[in-house]
Amino acid sequence: MKLANQRSLHPLPLFGIIRFNVFHFYRSINNVNQNEVVPFYKRLLFFLTLSSLLGACGFFSQENDYDEETIDKAKKSVERFIADNYEDIESVEITRSYESEMGGLTIEGTINDGKAEFTAGVRSDFSIGHLAPGEDFPDVKEACKEQICE
Repeated sequence: MKLANQRSLHPLPLFGIIRFNVFHFYRSINNVNQNEVVPFYKRLLFFLTLSSLLGACGFFSQENDYDEETIDKAKKSVERFIADNYEDIESVEITRSYESEMGGLTIEGTINDGKAEFTAGVRSDFSIGHLAPGEDFPDVKEACKEQICE
């Protein structure tokens, strides 16, 4: 039962207000000069292109920043370290030298005609900072277990 002074809420006036506000918002967006606004897809394409170019520059600049003399000394140091400290080393082949992310010189290679791989970090004084042997790498010599042989 409805009293005379009560008003019923009808959804249409509320819908009209919402429709009016959305219409004016849309119209205000479209009144902007179209030459000043860059569409979203063009901004996205520019951002993706710029990101890929910067990423490629970072990737390709990760080559050697060391001269040939430094790399040769580091290679000889790694070969001597492996031959002095590990058993049954017949040959050491260096396959790659590069600057690591932390700025140190890293040498990669294989031993005994590709039987096992290794990665060695070389310090600025050409001593070996670390050696990461791969699978099937020979054991350390008994005399070199307590202290590194040089």
